[in-house]
Amino acid sequence: MTTEPTMKQWTLLAELARSVLALARAEAAWTRALVQVQDAEAALDRSWPGWRDWLRAWLAEKAEPDRVRQCLPML
Repeated sequence: MTTEPTMKQWTLLAELARSVLALARAEAAWTRALVQVQDAEAALDRSWPGWRDWLRAWLAEKAEPDRVRQCLPML
């Protein structure tokens, strides 16, 4: 047998609902950003096939070594 939620429990349910909605919005924004990244990569691949190699070299020359190690796997 379940009982009616207390005021505290209603508050927690509302907080949960807000968090779930925020997560859904964030996921949608992430998906849109990922599509934009993929579109930009595809456009660069078509117009400048060596862009990844150039970027790797540029990062190795200009960026901090730790940052380069973090970024290179993504390229």
